[in-house]
Amino acid sequence: MAIANVNDRPDLYRLTGDPSHHWIELKLVGTTSNRDAIGARVHIVAAGTEQWQEVRGGGSYLSQNDLRVHFGLAGATVVDRLDVRWPNGRDEHWDHLPADKLHTLHEGTGTSSALQPAVAGAIMDRHGRAGQSSKFSAREARQ
Repeated sequence: MAIANVNDRPDLYRLTGDPSHHWIELKLVGTTSNRDAIGARVHIVAAGTEQWQEVRGGGSYLSQNDLRVHFGLAGATVVDRLDVRWPNGRDEHWDHLPADKLHTLHEGTGTSSALQPAVAGAIMDRHGRAGQSSKFSAREARQ
């Protein structure tokens, strides 16, 4: 990869990673949630290892982050289970996805998970679990 730097010499990078390591990339498409699935939480399990990522929008001034999520799988050749919590709270999962390719997952095409959507007023922790909000009104504080 070549990078042109302003007022400086260009940089040239070469991939020297181990080709035996595997990966999976996911493009999420919302149908009842927002189309780009911004805010969706993705959890994968591959060869006993768990990983989490979130679809993030935006970036910086005049830029945009990639809306796809990418996971490194090391030696695993398949993702045993993939869970998505869509922005509207719907939980779905897919099983046995092959590695080393881009998968496009449409909301509503996975298997509904046993997890229930977050209830109103609940917040999500960094692991995608629902917890109760610590905010309460001044009236509740006096009682």
